[in-house]
Amino acid sequence: MPIYINQVDQSNKFWQYDVNENMVKIKWGRIGGSSQEQTKQFPTTSQLDNFISKKVSEKLAKGYIISDKDKLNKEVKTAQDLGTQYKIMELHWVSMGVGKLTKLPEYNPSQYVLARVMNSWSKEYKDILISKNSSGYLDNYNDFQFKNFRILSDNFIDAIKKYIKSLNIKITEMITMFGDLGVRKLDIEGDFKLPDVQLQLVSEQVITTMKTMGTRYLEL
Repeated sequence: MPIYINQVDQSNKFWQYDVNENMVKIKWGRIGGSSQEQTKQFPTTSQLDNFISKKVSEKLAKGYIISDKDKLNKEVKTAQDLGTQYKIMELHWVSMGVGKLTKLPEYNPSQYVLARVMNSWSKEYKDILISKNSSGYLDNYNDFQFKNFRILSDNFIDAIKKYIKSLNIKITEMITMFGDLGVRKLDIEGDFKLPDVQLQLVSEQVITTMKTMGTRYLEL
């Protein structure tokens, strides 16, 4: 069962087909969301092959890439864990003291990444600290002050970490490719797009913070 996925710009879709003699069953939809199915029967095998060839060419032209069931299942899990209602509003490089965070001028792999994640439905925030060795939630966080740091690894934090890393990789690739031009013009509405990343899930502040890293990669 060939599977194709499209995560270009704000897309996060899949398309797949399954052939049984002269009949093809097509399934498509949003990764982690609703899907649709259609079954078509053809008088001859050649007509079926022509139909599939045409559809695959159309999908490739739109940015779909060949994938597999395991990859699709991972993307579904990420979409479900993160949820389309959540958006990463702030991203900061910080060090942690007793009850407070200190904002760092640049990323330090031995310190922490602070992600403020807003639920766009309830307008509530989740404040998450991420590092190579430990991640978790900040209780009663406000203006770099907090009551408690709960070290925890759950599906939501794993999804946030994966999303931030994918964003970093794509921005780093663009800056490496375009140099200073990429640094100056790479933004949500700019000329350069970030494939494989859903930009509606982050604020422009997050993009800007990532750009300050230049060609460095996050070590999470």
